Amino acid sequence: MGLMDKPKRDFEESYIHIDDFILYLAFKLKEPVETVVSWLLYNGFDKDINSYEADKHYRVCKGMQVDAIDKNIDELFKQISIDGYFIYMEYLDSFDLYYEVKDAPSYEEYQDVNNNFYLKLNDLEKLEYIKPFNLSFSEARLYNYTVYICDSVTANLVDMNNDMSVRVFKRIETSLSEYEKTKNSPKDNNSFKKLIRLDHEKLQAAFKFITGEEPLPNENKETKQETGTHDNEPLNSRSQDKKLIAILALLLASKSNAYTIGDNKPNATQISKAIYQFAIDDLKIADEDTNGLKANIAKISASIQEYTDILYKQPLKKS
Repeated sequence: MGLMDKPKRDFEESYIHIDDFILYLAFKLKEPVETVVSWLLYNGFDKDINSYEADKHYRVCKGMQVDAIDKNIDELFKQISIDGYFIYMEYLDSFDLYYEVKDAPSYEEYQDVNNNFYLKLNDLEKLEYIKPFNLSFSEARLYNYTVYICDSVTANLVDMNNDMSVRVFKRIETSLSEYEKTKNSPKDNNSFKKLIRLDHEKLQAAFKFITGEEPLPNENKETKQETGTHDNEPLNSRSQDKKLIAILALLLASKSNAYTIGDNKPNATQISKAIYQFAIDDLKIADEDTNGLKANIAKISASIQEYTDILYKQPLKKS
């Protein structure tokens, strides 16, 4: 057993992530997340419960209290209350894909607040207004959650027999009722197929470019202009790295909807989280060797933005 296995296990047995808590509640009570948040606030949840923040060493510190109200809970619940959990998460992820999106009018009400904190399981068990539901919050982290645009939540247990038992959080841009109708209707099944068709010729050309065999089509000029830049790096190596990241992101997105967002473009946030979780849980990489595996969302997003437009194309719409 590794040195940090016990601290990790003790932490997971004592705390629950805020996302797991509200999504589990919404799933079990069959209520939209926004409704669950409203109900919690009505009952004084932000006054009854403290938030906790943890670093990668599983050192825990208590969240800030302002006028007897937990600051983390108060700020996050205010953002969710504007137009629901789904829309707020879209706002957070959209920044990863489109850096200018936060200036858009539809997002002007939102703010970036801490949404990465935990609650103590023992504290939740004492809440009188939650007790009647007989919920076991310790099992909340055993589910994969899907959130719909109506803020409804469905979930399925993580397959622990899978070699890569990485948890996924999906969002689907339709209401749960509409999704169920379409899913069960043979006529409309195509409406939930991917909008993006990979251009395999361009992917093949991209792989050749990465291995140094030849440049991508129509990129001779770009390569010439960039050669010798970036502190004299050999043959535009940074550009090659970005293309490789973009291709790998597309590969993941083509394999599972868990790694897509919006119109089925690669989800930089989910991909980055999956990489880190796989490295820690499956590859058992030591803490001191995880530098560079965290905070990769911006790098993945930039690569996707810069290069996926030449690696995929929209299928022609039938008139």
